[in-house]
Amino acid sequence: MEKYSLYIGRYKDLPEEEFSYFSPMSGYMLVYSQKEVEGLKKVLPEKESKLSSDERAWLTQTKLTISARHFGQSMEEATKNAEQFFELLKKELKAEQEKANKG
Repeated sequence: MEKYSLYIGRYKDLPEEEFSYFSPMSGYMLVYSQKEVEGLKKVLPEKESKLSSDERAWLTQTKLTISARHFGQSMEEATKNAEQFFELLKKELKAEQEKANKG
């Protein structure tokens, strides 16, 4: 799964970020990104507990969204692989059956 980091800083115009949150209570902007966000400071995972309850709720939902996407992609791959496996198995069984019918 992709590596994301949390960044924090004062609200400012940022390039389009998919996972961002503005906390009006603190005036801080949070961004959860795969790449460094210029002008914002990286939050170490052990410091995430200092976020407000609303900020933690947003971060948890963001992490769940990312996990669900990853799981969905993995399921697609697994389904494709299973279909290929069963198609090969079907051919092998058919060949074995034809062999048994001839013998």
